[in-house]
Amino acid sequence: MMETEILRVQNLSAVRKYGCNLERIYMNLYEGEVLGIVGFHNSGKSFLSDCLCGKAKPGQGRIFFYEEPTDASTWKGSDKIARIWQKSALVDHMSVTENIFVIRKRRQIFIPWNGIRKETENCLNEFDVSMNPDTKISDLTRIEKHIIELLRAYVTGAKLILIDDIMHSYTEEEYDEICRIIRKMQHKGLSFIISGCHLENMQRLAQRCVFMVNGHIVKMIENMKRKQIDDMRIMLGDVLREKVRRQLPKKNGSVLFEADRFRVRRNKELSFKLTEGEIGVFFDPFFQSRETLIRAIREGTESETLWIAGKPLKKNKANVVVADFVTDRMVIERLSIRDNLCLSSFPRISRMGFICSRKAETVERLFREEYAAEKMVFGEMTEQMDFAQNVAIYLERLKLRKWDVMFCINLENVMDYKIENIILRQFEEMANKGRAICICSSAVGKFSGLADSYYIVLSNGIVQKMSYGEMIKYFEI
Repeated sequence: MMETEILRVQNLSAVRKYGCNLERIYMNLYEGEVLGIVGFHNSGKSFLSDCLCGKAKPGQGRIFFYEEPTDASTWKGSDKIARIWQKSALVDHMSVTENIFVIRKRRQIFIPWNGIRKETENCLNEFDVSMNPDTKISDLTRIEKHIIELLRAYVTGAKLILIDDIMHSYTEEEYDEICRIIRKMQHKGLSFIISGCHLENMQRLAQRCVFMVNGHIVKMIENMKRKQIDDMRIMLGDVLREKVRRQLPKKNGSVLFEADRFRVRRNKELSFKLTEGEIGVFFDPFFQSRETLIRAIREGTESETLWIAGKPLKKNKANVVVADFVTDRMVIERLSIRDNLCLSSFPRISRMGFICSRKAETVERLFREEYAAEKMVFGEMTEQMDFAQNVAIYLERLKLRKWDVMFCINLENVMDYKIENIILRQFEEMANKGRAICICSSAVGKFSGLADSYYIVLSNGIVQKMSYGEMIKYFEI
């Protein structure tokens, strides 16, 4: 079954604006094989699928599809490659039949409805799927929609199906059903690349699994050896970098943030605290809680499950800030450095309700003097700045704002050696003033020299607080 190689990727590298880049990817796939790609959120799994289906353009490498070589930079995908996303691509107001066949034959003036409906019935029967061809997609369950997408890929002639992480929330019965469909398609010669973060789920389907960490494939295992490896150890293999350089905050510092049984999804609640002067990493390896938590902090919540400095979030929302380290959100290029620094800091630069130009000038002068020692020379407009300078301006603006607790997102995407030193110094200064900082991330190794504590969201939903040493011991790295 797995003698014919249908896909080979050689030395593929790709850069994207946000998130993890791909570096020197080598992999291959055989006819009728299921290959699992295992990794945490933002490890590069979906970006690799984007490259394989032609949605993203790699910078270098070669892709062989059925032994036909193509330079990766000119690869545009193939009509023999289909992709199933986490969010359904079906048309909700149309029927099962229309989604499978009519969309594909939309150029025909006359549509033979009876024949197409019969084809749909035959396709459903071929895979033992009990479903009415006239059922509207909006009336189907999640697992039924995924099955229809698989059948649509099959009837359109796909030879390789890329499946994003759609199975992490399946029930046991749903997982058994999707496995049954995929195995039947395997026997018909179809190949699959399935990405996800749960190795146990992958091993029920995949003949091989590869592990992705920060855009690299770090290990490949045969499924027959699944009991001989520790998947968490592989995916966190780069966490041990250096000892914590920061002095720990005061043990008796007051609690500035508390999540008290905050519900992120059904039957899953979060509880943890951040104290005065603490820098913590909220480590959500399976990316199931962070979005809900950040959305509640940004928009507020009526339930009294999130507390800021002893008050419910809805009554003290002004004292919490969300810092998003995405390139085009940090600075406004058409504004000067002074204006960027003073954004959201009106109380600091005003007098009797009017902006004081002298105070604004002082803010800019002190900022330039601080970075002059590091030989960072700033022009007048931010559009002339490099990335590290933009990060410095953004951090200074955050430092000037009034807040007690700051949540950081997408910070791992901007961390390099130069920026890490800037962030370390600025975060320490903020924490030394009694503020609390929480870095929400699915990567921990990049913050080993910065964080005081780690809040690990375990697979059962429990949040466990650990020091760096305790985390290393827990994961046995």
